[in-house]
Amino acid sequence: GRVMRQLRSRLAREVGDDHREAVAMLLLDSDSRGISAAVQGNDRTALRPDETVTLPLRRPQEYREDSALLMRWLSRRWLYNIPKSLRTEGLRPLGRVAFVDHSRQIGERLRLTLDRARRSAETSEAPTPVAGASTNGLRVYVVAGVSGGTGSGMSLDVGYAARAMAAKQGLDDVEVIGFF
Repeated sequence: GRVMRQLRSRLAREVGDDHREAVAMLLLDSDSRGISAAVQGNDRTALRPDETVTLPLRRPQEYREDSALLMRWLSRRWLYNIPKSLRTEGLRPLGRVAFVDHSRQIGERLRLTLDRARRSAETSEAPTPVAGASTNGLRVYVVAGVSGGTGSGMSLDVGYAARAMAAKQGLDDVEVIGFF
């Protein structure tokens, strides 16, 4: 969230306030405090609520029904030691659990964000494409910390989901780039 707000601030200084429509953003986080911090304030760097998705973990007992599927790729100890805070607390495997648990919601928001980015790129009157759009199509940047938690646990899945969603929308020229 902080990185996205800093990017917004820099774009506002260098491009002007038109960047808000030219660069579509989507913040995924299991920590509602991080989401709140990103949308707070009425300055031009704040994210809009439709640019965020909160991905809280559930209590361990709520995963019992899905445990057979989850334990194909996740050790039992991760699933049954989810912190009481219901946040990833810096644990990568729990970031992936948050992604899997909210995959439908993430997919829908990715679809909407890609659609918004595509429409923005098509209607841009700038002589050279603005950040987020390449001359060949759209660029999707997946930005995540490597120190563990939500971002590092789901970054690869988000990249693959963005590519799959773009293909589903007929956007063959989408480039996915990761920053860690």
